[in-house]
Amino acid sequence: MDQSNIRVGDAERRRVADDLQRHFVDGRLSSDELTDRVRQAMAARTQGDLDALVRDLPPLPPPASAPTPPPASEPTAAVPEPASLARAGTWERRDVRAHATSYALVMLLLVAIWFFTTPGGYFWPIWPMLGWGFAVAAHALARQR
Repeated sequence: MDQSNIRVGDAERRRVADDLQRHFVDGRLSSDELTDRVRQAMAARTQGDLDALVRDLPPLPPPASAPTPPPASEPTAAVPEPASLARAGTWERRDVRAHATSYALVMLLLVAIWFFTTPGGYFWPIWPMLGWGFAVAAHALARQR
């Protein structure tokens, strides 16, 4: 059977899309070409369809492989981890910080709106502060565990 007529799966389509992205990063494809070729790769049915998308591009070098960890059977000396990796505090985690920062900025905006529209009136920003505040606290506690 001719190799170009063999049907491909999602893994092969993703591999070609990843290769096309690497060619884009290297400057061999424009943004429009990348978009068009990735769309074609995701719709490809056969190996021939995928081969046609990279036929005019040079072969890519294999990606640098990550160092392999030592086998589990070998005893290894305890290597102390840096303090930042040993125990990242709750607020040092990027996602929790982003969540808390967006919370603080939106609440500041709501208080400013309240201040300029109804100063001294009913403090309605308390409700979003409490609702979203519980969510931020739950997120921080979940990440702490």
